Amino acid sequence: MFCIIKKSIFYLKYLLLLTAFSTAIFAFCFSYFSLYLNISDSIPKGLYVLEKRLPKKNELALFCLNKEFSIIAKERKYLSNGVCNGLAPIGKKTVAKAGDLVKINEFGTYVDNVRIKRSIPLKFDPKGELMPQRFFERILEDGEYIFVAEKIYSFDSRYFGTIEKENILGTIKPLFTYEKGHLFSDLSD
Repeated sequence: MFCIIKKSIFYLKYLLLLTAFSTAIFAFCFSYFSLYLNISDSIPKGLYVLEKRLPKKNELALFCLNKEFSIIAKERKYLSNGVCNGLAPIGKKTVAKAGDLVKINEFGTYVDNVRIKRSIPLKFDPKGELMPQRFFERILEDGEYIFVAEKIYSFDSRYFGTIEKENILGTIKPLFTYEKGHLFSDLSD
């Protein structure tokens, strides 16, 4: 019996060591290769590669909220913990940048007078909290971006307005994604 217990302890130590080593290798690969795991519904769930550059229109980008909206997102638990003012970065589609005419009002988000589908801002979130409103109409200045997901409950620029280039971590490209039972290798329109 003592031999069985001793062998079990040996295998348990081996399993713990293997788990710790695997976790370290996984963390190193994520950091070294600039990988981003998305589990939200704003963009397809999956693994993305982060490119350290500013996004072009219609590209996916990863960014941080400013402090004002980080506080709101943290209090309401819109985002998990992470590296952006204590919250996870946000991945969204870039719909407008410098030089684009943007209008955000109670009817939706418009870029160069074209309304983005499913972009009507909600007055309340699913928990009944009053949503911030950032209604405006103007041409975006250098370094300003608008990010919107075509989802009704997305926390995006219809609520927090423009994102400055200093808050953009980079562009993200799908390595592989999973959406509605299918794997995708890209997000082409």
